[in-house]
Amino acid sequence: MRKTTKTLAVALATAATITMPFSTEAHWLSSAQEKAIGTQAANDFAAECSVEHNQLLEHIQKRIMMFNSDKLWMYGTPGKKRGLEPVLMAKNDSANAISYGGGQIYVYEGMFDHLATMTSGAFSYNKNEQTPWKKSNIYQMSAMAAVMGHEMGHWENEDMLRQYDRQMDTKLIASLIPVGNVWALLGVAAGSNLINAFNSRDMGFKTEQEADEKAMEYAMYVPEYSVGGEAIVEYRAYNYKTMRGIEDKVTNWLHPHSKTAKRLERALRKIEELSLGFVKYGNDFDPTFNGDTHCGAAFLYTDAKRQFDAVERNFFVVGQIAAAIHFDICKTRYIKVMREDQVFTDGSPNNVVLILEGRGNDFKDHTKIIDTYYNVSLQDAKFWAESPWDRIADKYNAMISQESELANLAYMRGMIEQYENNRKKYKYKSEENAHVR
Repeated sequence: MRKTTKTLAVALATAATITMPFSTEAHWLSSAQEKAIGTQAANDFAAECSVEHNQLLEHIQKRIMMFNSDKLWMYGTPGKKRGLEPVLMAKNDSANAISYGGGQIYVYEGMFDHLATMTSGAFSYNKNEQTPWKKSNIYQMSAMAAVMGHEMGHWENEDMLRQYDRQMDTKLIASLIPVGNVWALLGVAAGSNLINAFNSRDMGFKTEQEADEKAMEYAMYVPEYSVGGEAIVEYRAYNYKTMRGIEDKVTNWLHPHSKTAKRLERALRKIEELSLGFVKYGNDFDPTFNGDTHCGAAFLYTDAKRQFDAVERNFFVVGQIAAAIHFDICKTRYIKVMREDQVFTDGSPNNVVLILEGRGNDFKDHTKIIDTYYNVSLQDAKFWAESPWDRIADKYNAMISQESELANLAYMRGMIEQYENNRKKYKYKSEENAHVR
C-alpha cells in the first residue's frame, strides 16, 4: 500500500506538469469540439421529448442577454468562438431545466406550471387557475429568469468543458498508475461518458452554487428582473416538497445538488450582502429591512393577496432594493412613477410601477423597477412617491387599517428615504468590499 501511495503521488505530480495539448483555450476540447459534442448531446435529449420555440422564453433570454452582453451572446456572433442557442421548451412534466455544452438550453413545460401560481394553499396544475404568463407579472418572470439564468451561468462558466477536463485528468492520472484496478483505487466509475459530461444534470455543489450566483448577477442588470427571483424559485421548490412530505435532502452523491432550503438561504444572504446589510436575513426565510423603520409597521406585504404571493412579493422587492443599493441608486431623487402599461406592452392602465433610475457608482445608467401597485391612479402615486416622509406620515398611519396599495407604495418610498438618510450606517467598513462589475 505504501508503494501504491507513493506511485499515486508521483502520478499526480507528473499530471500537474502536463499541459493540455489539444486546445489553446486551456481545455481538453476546442470550442468547435465542444459545440459538436454538445449538439450531439442536445439532439439526443430532443429525440426523447418534443421541443419547440416559446415566445416567453425567447423574450426572457433576449432581456437577460441585452443587459449582460459582455458575458452572454448568441452562437455565430462575429469574433466569438462559443455562443448560446435560443432557449427552447421541452414537453416534459418535470419542474426542471437543462443545458448542454453547445449552448443549448431547455426549460421543461412542468417548470411553467410549477412557477405559475398556488391555489388554496396547494400547487395548481390546472391552467385555468394559473396566473397568466405576462411580461408585467414581474415576480413570476423573475423566477423564470432565475431558472434560465442558472443554465446560462453553466455555459458562461464553461462547466461542461470543466466537467470533461476533470474526467480526462482522472484518466490521465490513472494511465500513469501501474496497478490492476485503477478505477477502484480512485473511487470512480470505469471510463467516462462523453455525452453525460456535456449536460448540466451532472454537476456538483460548488458548480451549482456558482450557477445560482450567475443567475442573480444577470438579473441585477435587467430593470424588471429581481435577484430575488432565485429565492422565489427555491421557496416554491421548498414548499412543494414540504406539502408532499418529501424530505429535503441530497439524493445523488455522485453529482450532488445542495438542499433546497440551503439554496434559498444562500440566495437571501446574497441579497443581504448586495444591500450592504440594509436587507437582513431572518428566521424562516424572512428578509426584512434593517434598523428602526420611521414609517410604522412593516405593512408592505399585508395586502389583500394570498400570503404565499405576499412572500414572493417580498423576495422580489428586497432583491430590487438590494440591487439599487449595490449600484448606489437607492435615492429619493431617482424615484419615478409610471403607469404599468407605459412600461410593459401587456400592462394595465389601472396599475402603477415604482422605479429607481439613475447613474450608478460604476458610471453607468441603471434602472430597477421596485414594485407594482394595483388599482392606483398615477396622480395619487406621484403624490406619495414625491412627498417627504414628514409630510405623509399621518396620512400613511390612517391608511394602514384600509390595507391600501397606496400605503404599500408609501411604505416603500419611506424605506428608500430611510436608507438614503442612513447610507453611511449601512456601508461595509471598506468600500472595496462592494463588488461592481
